[in-house]
Amino acid sequence: MDKMGQWEDKTGHLERRPPAFEAGGLEKDQLRDGSGLAQVAAAGELASALSQSVRSCLVSITMRLHSLERLSLPNDQREDLDVICEKTDTIGRIVQDC
Repeated sequence: MDKMGQWEDKTGHLERRPPAFEAGGLEKDQLRDGSGLAQVAAAGELASALSQSVRSCLVSITMRLHSLERLSLPNDQREDLDVICEKTDTIGRIVQDC
């Protein structure tokens, strides 16, 4: 597990446990009897809205990165662009899973 509470499986896919199961969160018994369902639902709605906002920003960034890829750039700048594209893709995969 990394600092963000994410686990990476053998394929590089990131997984995050719901906050309800993190330390200090809801217990499984609370979920079973329904007392924690409103909190879980609210957290899910927040995660969904945040994910959608991040994806929207990523579309804009990705479009601009693809424009830059068409340019003749020096090798060091090309390497920087490749790293930025890779990290943007990683963020996209993380928010896609939310």
